[in-house]
Amino acid sequence: MMKKYKEVPDWWYFTILIISVVIGIIVVEVYHTNTPVWGLFVSIGFNAVFLIPVTLLQSIAGISLGLNLLIEMIIGYALPGNPFALMIIKAFGYNIDAQSDNYVSNLKMAHYAKIPPVALFRGQCFIVLLQIFVNMGVLNWQASNIKGFCTPKQTAKFTCPDITTFFNSSIVWGVIGPKRIFNDIYPILRWCWLIGALLGLFFGLIKRYYSKYIPRNFDPVVFVVGMLSFSPPYGLMYFTPSFIVGTISQFYVRRYHVRKWERYNYMIQSGLAAGLVFSAIIIFFAVQYKDTQLNWWGNNVPYAGVDAIGVPLRNVTDLPKGYFGPDPGHYP
Repeated sequence: MMKKYKEVPDWWYFTILIISVVIGIIVVEVYHTNTPVWGLFVSIGFNAVFLIPVTLLQSIAGISLGLNLLIEMIIGYALPGNPFALMIIKAFGYNIDAQSDNYVSNLKMAHYAKIPPVALFRGQCFIVLLQIFVNMGVLNWQASNIKGFCTPKQTAKFTCPDITTFFNSSIVWGVIGPKRIFNDIYPILRWCWLIGALLGLFFGLIKRYYSKYIPRNFDPVVFVVGMLSFSPPYGLMYFTPSFIVGTISQFYVRRYHVRKWERYNYMIQSGLAAGLVFSAIIIFFAVQYKDTQLNWWGNNVPYAGVDAIGVPLRNVTDLPKGYFGPDPGHYP
């Protein structure tokens, strides 16, 4: 059935690429971002090299492995002490492959739903263009109208954990820089690059020649990325619901009701994602924005336990020196 439809011409994709690169150059130059233009091409180059492997990993294991950490290391070494350039080049470097994964996933869904690829391409371009203005409008409205926006004690939990992580990365890898981190502060961590490479080679050889000694469904990348997902400031409450739903879908239903799983799994996933968005909009404007209180477990549990009080920290002024870290004059 899909053979009746025309594929998207390659020159359409190249046109999008050229337009995006031109806009990127204009942005970093006109807005005085202290970012060299060659940094954008570094991001594009890395994404061109890793696009196929990362997309294959997404299709096989369902894991999207971004290039943000790799880009941070490279730019941190190339442009030390420049957090602005690091954030901008990282944003380009991370989102190119991420959007590619997203588009390929949509093509897969369109294949199941028998939607023409050209129609999907047009719809994707229109939605991306519309999303730019919607996102900027929403962000500006939130910053101007939500009290305590992006602060730790924000009543509606708009604490912006992802933005906090992004900012912290710009300080660690942009201001301090990987050279100081790996040479002076945490020198043992530079061995992790070699360890990670050897792990990949080790499991690859085992699966190739000694597959009977390792579970067929074990993937070291999934294992490592799973640990990375729990990096601060995220906690269990961010991932437990998806873990429960994923276990029911991928283990129980897939094992004992495989026909139903094959027929309804993708549609259920799309329905849950759309329903979550609509319910979040309704709940926010009907309940949270008007400061209406609903006393039930689901509303109370995020404010209980460690998620509410945080991990108790020792007052640094009680330390012998009154602070922690190297003494003045001995900074790395």
